[in-house]
Amino acid sequence: MELTIQALRSVPELKYVNADNVVRYRAIMRFFYQEYKRLRYWLKPEEVYAGVMAWDVLPDYTLDQCAADLEQLEEWGNLASRHDGGRASTLEEYLKKKMQYLLRPYSIEIERLLETLEKVTGYGGSLEATLFDSIADKLFEIRKMDWESRPDAALEIWTSLYDAFTRLHENAADYLASLQTAKAEEMMVAETFLVFKDRLTNYLQNFVMALQRSAYKIEGNLAKISENVRELFFEQVAEAELEKPRIEDAPDKETLLEEMRQGWANLARWFVGDGFA
Repeated sequence: MELTIQALRSVPELKYVNADNVVRYRAIMRFFYQEYKRLRYWLKPEEVYAGVMAWDVLPDYTLDQCAADLEQLEEWGNLASRHDGGRASTLEEYLKKKMQYLLRPYSIEIERLLETLEKVTGYGGSLEATLFDSIADKLFEIRKMDWESRPDAALEIWTSLYDAFTRLHENAADYLASLQTAKAEEMMVAETFLVFKDRLTNYLQNFVMALQRSAYKIEGNLAKISENVRELFFEQVAEAELEKPRIEDAPDKETLLEEMRQGWANLARWFVGDGFA
């Protein structure tokens, strides 16, 4: 994928993570994200303040400070706002600065990442042998072309296929990386390693055996899917993706196609090696 200047822009949405009042900003953003997962989107300052205070992490915090922090987060691009005058009984009450705030897409992803990072205790990962069958089955479905003229079916197949491959690749990479750590080296020279060794050996052997059983099916399916069939399939996937009703601008079709081609190349290289067309 081509690298653009836009992709290398500064990210003001990350400022709250290291700002002077980081605890205040992080608490506000976490409350917004928590409510977002509960399908509550537009929040009033009073609701945000009450939610933050319920955690008892800011004993001297005030509603005025919360309102100022919300304005700052909006300025950084973390929140969007709108005037909340629906319940006003007088013109004066309507004109008072009553606002509601909404979490922006960048902020959702930032909070999702931060929540994930809080759970990281090591490399983790696993060797999920069952994913080989999932990948082989989806490639076979592409070969059968039952999805032709059914963009929704093509999108489901592609989503399942690439999700399975991503999980396989990332989890295996994380697990194997954990075996290269200093802690793993220390274990290998300890007496307790003899107990762990047999379990590790069986675990690795089961994964390799599953790969050997499925590899020929995966390689065979990849070889039998011609470039024309693959491009037709991608066209169907892109059509289904672009048919989704969106408030935001639809993604560029050529960008979608290029991302799928790159994803396919990654999958093929994993199982067949470089030079596979």
